[in-house]
Amino acid sequence: MLVCGVMFSEYYRPNASSYKPTHQESSTTIALLGDTQRTLWVEFWREQNDAVRPHIFSRICDSRPSALIHLGDAVADGASDSDWMIYDSLSRCISKASIPVFGVMGNHDYFGANDACIRNATQRFTNLQWYRWSSCVIDSVAYILLNSNFDELTDDEIYQQSRWLDSVVRSVNMRDDVLLAVACWHHPPYTNSSVVGDDKEVQRHLLQPLRQCTKLRMIASGHAHTYEHFNIDGLHFLVSGGGGGARQELLPVEKARHRSIPSQRVSGNRICKFHYCTVQRKGMLLNIEMHAFDEHSMTWAVDDSWHTD
Repeated sequence: MLVCGVMFSEYYRPNASSYKPTHQESSTTIALLGDTQRTLWVEFWREQNDAVRPHIFSRICDSRPSALIHLGDAVADGASDSDWMIYDSLSRCISKASIPVFGVMGNHDYFGANDACIRNATQRFTNLQWYRWSSCVIDSVAYILLNSNFDELTDDEIYQQSRWLDSVVRSVNMRDDVLLAVACWHHPPYTNSSVVGDDKEVQRHLLQPLRQCTKLRMIASGHAHTYEHFNIDGLHFLVSGGGGGARQELLPVEKARHRSIPSQRVSGNRICKFHYCTVQRKGMLLNIEMHAFDEHSMTWAVDDSWHTD
């Protein structure tokens, strides 16, 4: 059962909606994909991965998840109609397969005039139509989708999201039909990326109130174009930004800001493979897999697998 929309709050009732999967599976799988944007011409020295992105979207489509959550930066220029047309072409197979897609706003999705950016994003991600934050309950797991672009939000919007988040946390804690919770947004609270750092605003505005959610097991973000997994104070943090944006090198181990816990197969690589992740509920645990694409051999493999406590 998949029920999505802005939920748990009378204040945001207008955006409530529900969906049912078009196909039944013995185990519900949710795909997480981040940072599918092209490389801007002003970043001419960075990777250009136009040939990789179709393989990622096609693989997700072939795996037929019950839903796809985009972790932000779907495009490089959020105000550009042509950029979104490229995204539409890439994601057409997802649409044809009737796989629900939900998104969070990334910093590139806000690139340009905000009115145009929001119009373009809401046309693709229906969960953003009324507000830039929403929630989904999928297979008894609450997915809380938030906006981490605090430099783009007004003071009133920051207050509204905070008020809404407090109500969601209280409701998730009380609801018997919600067993676990996952929070998703774009900017990572913690990362060892050599290009972007820990987001202190996210830690204060989002992470701190979410610590009151007794069912929260994982926070997923993008923005850092790499793959990372941390367990900090008993909470799992996933960074999944391998959707085709120019990849970012991780800091060397001796300079790392945080202790990462990936598998041996990925731990020695400072530049990670292109990838997406999947989440499956197994009783009271969440099983996470990182599906990596090797652009040289054109093959896919599960390069990391772990479960929440």
